[in-house]
Amino acid sequence: FDSIFFGTTQGAIQFHSTKDSPSYYIGPRYMAGERVQLLAYSSQSFVLLVTKKGLSLFKNERDLSLHQKAFLYEQMILSRHWRQPGLVTQVGLKQYGDISSYIHDGTFKTENDALWSFYYVAAKGFQYQTTKDPLDKKEGLAILQGISFLVDVTGIPGLPARCALYNQSIPSSVGNRNKWYTSTTKKGWIWKGDCSSDSVVGQLASYAIAYDFLADSDSEKASIAASFTSIVSYIVSNHFKLKDKDGNYTTWGFWDPANLNENPDRFDERGVNSLQILVYLLVAHRFQPSPLFKDAFLFLQSHNYFDNVLNQKVVSPSEVNFSDDQLSFLPFLMFILSFPRVSPDSSSFVLFASIKPIIELSFERSFAYVKHERSLAWHTIALLYSKYIKCLDDDDDLIPSITKTLNEWPFDLINWPSSNAHRLDFILSPWPDRGHKPQSVNLLPYNERSLFRFNGNPFLLSGGSGFEEANPANFLFAFYALF
Repeated sequence: FDSIFFGTTQGAIQFHSTKDSPSYYIGPRYMAGERVQLLAYSSQSFVLLVTKKGLSLFKNERDLSLHQKAFLYEQMILSRHWRQPGLVTQVGLKQYGDISSYIHDGTFKTENDALWSFYYVAAKGFQYQTTKDPLDKKEGLAILQGISFLVDVTGIPGLPARCALYNQSIPSSVGNRNKWYTSTTKKGWIWKGDCSSDSVVGQLASYAIAYDFLADSDSEKASIAASFTSIVSYIVSNHFKLKDKDGNYTTWGFWDPANLNENPDRFDERGVNSLQILVYLLVAHRFQPSPLFKDAFLFLQSHNYFDNVLNQKVVSPSEVNFSDDQLSFLPFLMFILSFPRVSPDSSSFVLFASIKPIIELSFERSFAYVKHERSLAWHTIALLYSKYIKCLDDDDDLIPSITKTLNEWPFDLINWPSSNAHRLDFILSPWPDRGHKPQSVNLLPYNERSLFRFNGNPFLLSGGSGFEEANPANFLFAFYALF
């Protein structure tokens, strides 16, 4: 071993000769029990830790390369995370920590399937641009077809479902967020209503990236463009809101001036939803130039939506909503990848150019705020921003930061319980998070905590249950963009 282990009453510490910071092991991801009673080195290059609950064996093996890790994650997706009708999401576990007990058949809570599946579509798009392997394209378009199914299953053009399940009885409905319907267009399927802006951004971002990175023929591009513009047209025709099957507007599907500019209860959504709808209209107009999209864009501009976008990340430190970061960075990505592909001679260019300075200011301030999270997604999108829009001042740090995080992701993606509140190597924030939970100021390594989704707080000191396996596509999104 090129390191030294110390056993403690709460886990074990490994000091490395080749790394500046030690590794800390606690919780069931690494150990049976917490209090180390005996520690032994072996000539066979492993360390044995003994606790009251059992033995833990640490082998001195060479770390997997990122390419090897990506391959293993791909196999993980194919074996457990792909499900009908072609979606890639996290999975639940019936038994604590047992991946053979995985479930995604409706007994595991599922929400916003299009949003989580987006990361695999994008990953395959990036991969296909590098390899030009027809299999990569086929796999990406298969998931896109599953995402499109979420619209087809509702029977209402332009209205996506939150999720859809096959051969399941309809759960009891309590409130808008639990409204289920039997599909009239897809026999044997039920679907969940009250679609949110989360689902819509995942749906549209998937179409946008597939249009430019997976589609080759005119017919493929036309089909994807029609799917994209159908949703945007449905929103515009319903006064910038999302109307559900029952005729009511969904809880979180609103982009209209009355809600965003005049309702004080919608302050948190003002900037992010303004950004979303303006980018949706820009991309829709790029795909299918239409007065409907142009007039809607200019109408919202007249209602100060540009100012809303500029201020989309102005919040109190105790009110940071990490889910909203995801809902803003995906529209940023759509703009970043679309703008270089808009011809200066096209009717869309003037619209794109009019908001580009606002997008630049908003993105750069937003990224400066979240950079310390070292998120795979936000750093990857910043790298693409530097490539296609404007070089960031500190873009030399992006690739090393992404690589560091990719290396920190463990192959085991079960959300094992973890607790770091007793540690002395972090600074406690004077502000609790918006859920009133304590959080740190500095970031702990990703393999020493339980969060692997982009919509959660990476600074929480404890979490995890052992009953869920994270979606490996989140890793692949950054890996294939980088390599």
